[in-house]
Amino acid sequence: VRMATEENLQTIQKLLVEGSKKEAWEYCMLNKLYINALIISQQFRDPEYYKKTVEDYVNKTFAKDSNLRTMYLLSIEKFQEEIAKITSLDNKLEVVSNWKEIITLLLTITIENKYNPKLYQSIGKMGDVLWSKHDLVELAHICYLLGGSKLRPLSDKHARIV
Repeated sequence: VRMATEENLQTIQKLLVEGSKKEAWEYCMLNKLYINALIISQQFRDPEYYKKTVEDYVNKTFAKDSNLRTMYLLSIEKFQEEIAKITSLDNKLEVVSNWKEIITLLLTITIENKYNPKLYQSIGKMGDVLWSKHDLVELAHICYLLGGSKLRPLSDKHARIV
């Protein structure tokens, strides 16, 4: 992460005045001028520019096990990636410890944002992996409840919660 020099700012301004928003954003990304890239990304109708900026910044700035990295990635809907990170661990104690952090962050996002089906599906899938791979039935059921799984009859072979 770098602070923009006067030369950088002049280049960005020139590109923006010319109407070359995409080129200005690419210039910022190439030069790791993430603050400028974030501001420019907000001018696009496509939210992918913002997400790409955050993801690039996070991947180049934070260690893989950083809580802040996880929080930022979750904020741009990188649910599956972050959930896969904890559910792929082999140490059960480590999984439980990381699960608490991820579920807290997911709940924070849920409270602050409107309904997001991807988020709830990811929480349910996390429950599936916690149960099938780690035999963490109680944690899986918490995920199912938080993920909005419907109660089903005991006779339903595919029921998550009965």
